[in-house]
Amino acid sequence: MVMTAVLETEIKAFDAMLPKLRQDQGAVWVVLVGDELQGTFDEFEDAATFAVEHFDDRECLIRHTHEHTAHIPFIAVDA
Repeated sequence: MVMTAVLETEIKAFDAMLPKLRQDQGAVWVVLVGDELQGTFDEFEDAATFAVEHFDDRECLIRHTHEHTAHIPFIAVDA
């Protein structure tokens, strides 16, 4: 079985759409599931709340369009 990196699809999709997101949206938080953009938000808390409410059981990526340090924040939600 071939193992893939966690959120590999989302990270590749984010990197591909980043220039257009910066041009069209500016500095925003982005929520992606698979290669689909699910929404953009001004505040991280809004993006995280949206992700938990809509994708509680699925992996999703939340990234900022102008963040310089590449990392994936870990958020533990007690269900």
